[in-house]
Amino acid sequence: MGSFKVKLIKKFINNIDLAIETGTCFGNGTRQMARLFHKVITIELDETLHNETRQKLENEGYNNIQFLQGDSGVLIEHLSR
Repeated sequence: MGSFKVKLIKKFINNIDLAIETGTCFGNGTRQMARLFHKVITIELDETLHNETRQKLENEGYNNIQFLQGDSGVLIEHLSR
């Protein structure tokens, strides 16, 4: 996530505590969002990427991220319930 996008996000996140990301990949965007939001939920389809990125970010001390593994089109429906 580039600095332009971070500045744009900061402009619009007043009173928003939760970010939901689909496609964790290597966690670069996840890391940035974890610095901006109280809680981040990130969903990754690939099990290997999910496990490696979760471990890496948890080892870096990010404890406000919830990592989900699976199809975001399916899982995201259950987040509002």
